Amino acid sequence: MGTPLSGNARLLVTGQAVRGLGYGFTAVVLGSLLATKGVSPVRAGVFLAVLIGGSAAASLVVGAFGDRFGRRRSYGLFFVGIAIAGAVVATNPPLWALFVVGVTGTLSTDVVDNGAATTLEQVMLAGEDAGTGRVYGWYNAAGASFGALGSLGAVVAGASSTGRSAHAWLFVALVPVGLVGA
Repeated sequence: MGTPLSGNARLLVTGQAVRGLGYGFTAVVLGSLLATKGVSPVRAGVFLAVLIGGSAAASLVVGAFGDRFGRRRSYGLFFVGIAIAGAVVATNPPLWALFVVGVTGTLSTDVVDNGAATTLEQVMLAGEDAGTGRVYGWYNAAGASFGALGSLGAVVAGASSTGRSAHAWLFVALVPVGLVGA
């Protein structure tokens, strides 16, 4: 297994794992939420495109201003944004509010996030164990593994939900993810 990862690298891998757990969970629940709201397939596609576009825009902003603002500060702020997004979606807001949250880049359509946090983590990990792929192996394994566990958790939680707004409250799972990450 080689030398243990540095403290900073372990924190970043843990951040990826925690985020993967939350995003794995909510990525599965998101489709159910849209269906529960009666969103048409076309509108759902537009919403998911907005999420992906918001994630790309947030990555560009972090790339342009992350060093000036501070990588750690940007990283913490992003996780606070995840907590806020989870709290907003958990209240079962109208569709326009979901679009606003989607534009922030703090939700994901996939179990492994490729947004602003990943942009920050990849750069910060480059300084750790520079020149090796070992740290990135742990980083990607943590994201994929915990994302899969989150997806499985969503299936179990969703199986016991009933009612028209049953799935919105499940987004409260992002609140502790954001707080732990921050």
